[in-house]
Amino acid sequence: MKKSSEIIICGDLCPTQDTLKYFEAQDGRGLFNNVLHVLERADLVVGNLEFVLTDTPRPIQKIGPVLYGKSNYIKTLKSAGIQAVSLANNHIKDCGEEGVLSTMQCCIENNIDFFGAGSNLKEAKNVIQV
Repeated sequence: MKKSSEIIICGDLCPTQDTLKYFEAQDGRGLFNNVLHVLERADLVVGNLEFVLTDTPRPIQKIGPVLYGKSNYIKTLKSAGIQAVSLANNHIKDCGEEGVLSTMQCCIENNIDFFGAGSNLKEAKNVIQV
């Protein structure tokens, strides 16, 4: 029986000017480069998905950046070993309700558990395991 587990919780995961090329290429190895070996040895890797996943963005009007990326960007995180993501952040509604639903669907289709958002408050409070 295993006596311990290693859980890694990553901060904000989001395509930026510097990282967009890795998301476009679905290259988790390039994105996480020097820390990938740490992620690979962990029993569980969780990150904060700091952007909406959608192929039909409809950005809302707001002060501050509106963060979204293509739905296939989730594959970049999956290839790096991200197993679960938090959607509870200030950008999850950057593309309205459609963006929230699209993000959840992308996670489901790619077998990435998520929490912090849902189709109702009760669902948002639970971890959606896929």
